[in-house]
Amino acid sequence: MTILEFKNVSKSISKKNIISDVSFQVEHGNVFGLLGPNGAGKTTIIRLILGLLKPSNGEVCLKKEKNGVILHDNGLYLELSGYENLKIFGLLQGNFDKTEVYSVLEEVGLAKVAKDPVRTYSQGMKKRLCLARCILRKAELIVLDEPTVGLDIDGKRWFVNKIKELSKNGTTIIISSHDLSEINIICTHIAIIRNGKLLINDSIDKLRKSFDGSLEKLYLSTGDDNV
Repeated sequence: MTILEFKNVSKSISKKNIISDVSFQVEHGNVFGLLGPNGAGKTTIIRLILGLLKPSNGEVCLKKEKNGVILHDNGLYLELSGYENLKIFGLLQGNFDKTEVYSVLEEVGLAKVAKDPVRTYSQGMKKRLCLARCILRKAELIVLDEPTVGLDIDGKRWFVNKIKELSKNGTTIIISSHDLSEINIICTHIAIIRNGKLLINDSIDKLRKSFDGSLEKLYLSTGDDNV
């Protein structure tokens, strides 16, 4: 079942082309990676998916689902506790349940700091709290924009394992990253973006077979000198 489809989507801002004629599909249960260097257009695609931007041309078709999102701007209330943040989120969603909130905090490893102000949290703990919001909502689609940026090795490992766990349980995940090793570990499908253009889009298994098991070779083949 197709969850998301981009149909020949272009986006210009102040007469500058950010992405050009981008088309791809994301199927239910995929972990779909948007891979590319900084400034390639990944975040613009994420914002188009979320409806924060409208395409200049083409069409973005998103199946109506319970969606969750983690962006660089986490949207957390820093002076409130982790528990209070999730309480407010639950109330806004109309499904607040104290027991469930504490259960989710336990799941993401924040139960011991549930009553501490979020301003005292590390970057990794804030990312976990954002993921907790997605879990609390029972999101069927989670969109992640550079989710492990700023995390230490342990934080990255935890986040990657949690994403894989959510995927195994049927959650569809879209993740943008410039970290090839991260995409290699997490994703079932990848799309490589450079200079606003979609150059490669396929399952990660097929792409590995085409490039002798090396995604690095694949990625380097799309460099500016080869495009």
